[in-house]
Amino acid sequence: MSNKVLSEIIKSAPSRIIDLFIADLNSLDGGTGAPIFRFFSDTNELGENIFFDYEEYTSLPCEISGIEWSANGELPTPKFTISNIDGLVTILNLQYQDLLGLKITRIRTLIKFLDAVNFEDGNLEADPAAHFPIDVYYIDRKVSQNAIQVEYELVSALDISSIKIPRRTILQNLCPWRYKDPDTCNFVHPI
Repeated sequence: MSNKVLSEIIKSAPSRIIDLFIADLNSLDGGTGAPIFRFFSDTNELGENIFFDYEEYTSLPCEISGIEWSANGELPTPKFTISNIDGLVTILNLQYQDLLGLKITRIRTLIKFLDAVNFEDGNLEADPAAHFPIDVYYIDRKVSQNAIQVEYELVSALDISSIKIPRRTILQNLCPWRYKDPDTCNFVHPI
């Protein structure tokens, strides 16, 4: 979290927090030029789409819930609900197998740090680096779909079923670490 964001949120009347979402369809088709959707669930003070870091975010009703982290080590499984009134999400679900594995990035920032074009009189405090830590989730399953909205269950990158941890190959009787002291390490270094 940037110092500007921290300084602002501890004020007695901080600027409003806004969630910006990026849905990268390239994460589904291997990067062959599929569209990247940028959206949020509001409008700027001019009643239009917003700009953050020179990128346009379209106003589209959506909500993310269940991002609470627990101390017992469980990873959150948030729910992501998005408007389907125009049928776009239904089309994407049909084209990309319910969007399973779609990378959803959430950027949380404060209204006061949005680009100057969002304000009638400009914005001297615009700062694309002023945001909370970025959250990255992947669609794990479609929970429900109707003509009004679609709800998905998200997982973090650590919760994806196809990932293996540790990613380092473990070799019997070999130590891959160069910093080990040769006198105290009983393994042969492979290099």
